Amino acid sequence: MKRLLFLFVLLIGATGARAQLQVQLSQYQINSYLYNPAIAGIEDFMDVKATYRKQYTGIPNSPSTIFLTGHKAINQKELDKEDLGALPMRGASTIRFKTDVPRKIRHGVGGTMISDNLGLLNRTMVSGGYAVHFPIAKKFYLSVGASLGLGSVGFYADGVVHNKDGGDAAYGGNRAVLPDAGLGAFLYSDKLYIGLSGSQLFMSKVNFNANTNLNKVTANYNLTAAYRIVLDDEFDFVPSGLLKYAKQSFAGDLGVKVRYRSNFYAGVAYRVANAKIDYTSDALTGLVGLTINKTIDIGYAYDFTTSALKAGSTGSHEITLGVRLFNKKAPASKLW
Repeated sequence: MKRLLFLFVLLIGATGARAQLQVQLSQYQINSYLYNPAIAGIEDFMDVKATYRKQYTGIPNSPSTIFLTGHKAINQKELDKEDLGALPMRGASTIRFKTDVPRKIRHGVGGTMISDNLGLLNRTMVSGGYAVHFPIAKKFYLSVGASLGLGSVGFYADGVVHNKDGGDAAYGGNRAVLPDAGLGAFLYSDKLYIGLSGSQLFMSKVNFNANTNLNKVTANYNLTAAYRIVLDDEFDFVPSGLLKYAKQSFAGDLGVKVRYRSNFYAGVAYRVANAKIDYTSDALTGLVGLTINKTIDIGYAYDFTTSALKAGSTGSHEITLGVRLFNKKAPASKLW
């Protein structure tokens, strides 16, 4: 009965809600482009990531999501050039390089694909983005970005929700096509970043058929921040946070992680939410991640549900696989 009630609540939220938060992501630090288009091109390599998230395992028709993202700087060859100083006097053994490489405006492009399944509801979204990064102070950049996308939302209840006459035609396999737009700004340095972004800015109306009400997709706003504390030559300590807000709904994550030699990290986070019509809920999260040979990123997160949903759920799993293409430098990322 609890599981059926949970499914019913999700169904009502998916079809009648006016304030929808985006899908949940616990590893938002290592796949930040999903939340902010201004991040496109921030890295010195082409960053490609795939994430699979399964929420509330043990509950039938619980949410599952696949994320695919990729972004890169489009003027990277120019950025990689180092200006040589004058040749030293005859007899010197080295060539001196300038210690401060000229800082230039960066340009980046990126794209995302999301496939989201919530029992009877399915959403697929594809988008592309562009960002510009401006040097504004010593070691600081400010980037601004935008994205445009197109999504398809389908609702299928045939064989699951029936009345005594054999079914309700209002839920017979309808799909709606929705445009999407996002804007973002991102301030960052080698130790700090703060990001602000908005998505679903077109606030399109969804109408599955004449028997259902018009449902307005509500704009979402995200605030992210992190600060890297260097403990010694091998260890960093990174507190971070994410706040998501839509009309009458919010969710906030606050966490810390310890990073070793820029190759391994482990951390914990806590999430609190009042998103009654969304499938974000309170949870305690454990995170681990590994970078292999400057190229492969592997991350895993497990959410221990702390809300009332814990009665029927054994938690949520999230795994991320990333590839750093054309990475010729140290494995460290600007997003830690």
